[in-house]
Amino acid sequence: MKLVSALLSILVSQQLYASPVLDWNDEQIRWHDYASGLAEAKKTGRPALVLLYADWCPTCRTYQKLFSNPQIVGLAQQVVMIRINAPQQPGLSNQFADDGAYVPRAYAINPSGQRVDIVSRHPQFRHFYDATDVAGFTNLLRSVIALSN
Repeated sequence: MKLVSALLSILVSQQLYASPVLDWNDEQIRWHDYASGLAEAKKTGRPALVLLYADWCPTCRTYQKLFSNPQIVGLAQQVVMIRINAPQQPGLSNQFADDGAYVPRAYAINPSGQRVDIVSRHPQFRHFYDATDVAGFTNLLRSVIALSN
């Protein structure tokens, strides 16, 4: 009986973490991979926001609501948005792990391709923005926009 219960628990947890593809609002926000995003930033003179995530991450799944928020969409359209699936690109993820390899984490890149240290209000995880903190993410995007040439 304990074995059946344990197996059921594993199956349920696998189902929860094997969720459908995240909805990043691709219709309204143009997402780039890292290389094409850096090239776009340099070409257009716009700064970039790099967002590292994982499919299994519950907070990352909650970002679906954040990136559907009209205010966030409007601000995101003014920067180059770069999305990195951290577990699938560990080498690239490690380049953005100065305070840990947690997800989600967000970094600003100026139009020249240099990382700019804009930190969140989180006391331990400097690049963590809660998906329910619209004001915090709005402030992040405004700070990134201010890096424009």
